[in-house]
Amino acid sequence: MTGKKKAAEEVGFNSWEHHPDETITQEELLALVHRLNEDPAVHGILVQLPLPKHLDADAINGTYLVMSAPSSRWEWRSANSTATGS
Repeated sequence: MTGKKKAAEEVGFNSWEHHPDETITQEELLALVHRLNEDPAVHGILVQLPLPKHLDADAINGTYLVMSAPSSRWEWRSANSTATGS
């Protein structure tokens, strides 16, 4: 992560690190990803792998926020489904 943080700084990106406890639940980690996605100051999210064995990395990395054109409405997308909210 140090190299990624340094690279972000070199191109002028703000960088924040979150270090949740290893006992975090799938739902809690997804909530953190959703909260970060809703923050207008956040333009990207990097999830460092491997995750603890009780977490589904595909579900975490497959959840993202997209803007649907032409309505300019934000929708949650998942690797396993279509929109999950707005």
